[in-house]
Amino acid sequence: MLRLPLAAQGLAERTAPVIVIGASGPGLLTAVELARHGVPVRVFEQAERLDPQPRSLIVTPAIHRALGFAPTEATIHHVHSFDLHAAGASVQVALQHPDLIVERSALLRTLAARARAANVEIHFGWQFVGFDTEGSQTAVVLRRRGADCETRVVAQQVVGADGARSSVARVVGARAPKRVTNLQARVALPADYDPWVSRVWFAPTETPYFFWLVPESNTTAVVGLAIDDPGQARPRLERFLRAQALDPIVYEAARIPCYSPGIATRYRVGNAQVLLVGDAAAQVKVTTVGGTVTGFRGARSAALAIRANVDYRHETGALNRELLLHWVVRRILDRFSEDDYVALLKTLNTRVRAVLHAHTRDHMLRGMWPLLAGQPRLVALAARGAARLT
Repeated sequence: MLRLPLAAQGLAERTAPVIVIGASGPGLLTAVELARHGVPVRVFEQAERLDPQPRSLIVTPAIHRALGFAPTEATIHHVHSFDLHAAGASVQVALQHPDLIVERSALLRTLAARARAANVEIHFGWQFVGFDTEGSQTAVVLRRRGADCETRVVAQQVVGADGARSSVARVVGARAPKRVTNLQARVALPADYDPWVSRVWFAPTETPYFFWLVPESNTTAVVGLAIDDPGQARPRLERFLRAQALDPIVYEAARIPCYSPGIATRYRVGNAQVLLVGDAAAQVKVTTVGGTVTGFRGARSAALAIRANVDYRHETGALNRELLLHWVVRRILDRFSEDDYVALLKTLNTRVRAVLHAHTRDHMLRGMWPLLAGQPRLVALAARGAARLT
């Protein structure tokens, strides 16, 4: 193995830049936020080029603040309300501000373009290997794909943004999170479906999470499920599609890490600080298995922590409290039966729907007390599920 010196390939300089591992959405946003404030930053991505797999994502308007801009180029549709179903019971919840349907690959390209415009260097084809501490210096060790050589880049700040199976997280000894399979199929939208309404089906005998139908245009939608057992994802989704008389056109799959209390996101290797963001940090709302907005919030917090020299754990305090609430709710929902979900839908009175109308799922903390005040029966229903945890 040829080991190249620090200055090889032009990848090192006298002032150590912030090193971002992974050209993921959170990785690119971290780089953009740092570069915009004059911090030198380099992104290393193991893929040979930016060629992300397409995937339709449904996100709340909170993405605007998380990104710092409206993702207009990546937005392909909007959803104005949700239909919730369980064993024949149903209720519709209107949204004060529509959810966005975002094409993931287009969003990543937008972020990459913004990174380049901010003079971020993005290096493709470099795989993270580990860290090398020698004397007072800590270096990131990278291997060139397709070549028998390694190089080292001196770093004082490293951001691990390399996804659900983060090599950075593994090397620093982070606890591996539980992962959930998300599988969805693109389908033709039936003529009787409202293209501005998303549907959710709670079917705990099939999955402890839910099935969804999200329109991505006036003519197509994605239908999917979240499930713990990856081997059951395809057969159960196919069974659901047949029951809904829907034919799959193409499938999209992802393995999503799940937040749980105690997952550390800040480490020190020699004299280098290592921060984890996005899926690498399991910054995912486990009620909906959604990490787009929360991952961007983590990225923005990491950039602020680095440039202002403040504690990343403090900057992510509000985000972690939000994620913890989602974790508590998920623990209760995991014990719900079909009858419990029917009872839950029946509690969604006018006052509760008004709260859900005004507060997005990315700001559940803000809406929790108004929800409980609007429907005290929610406490009893939650207590019933919590009692089954013991």
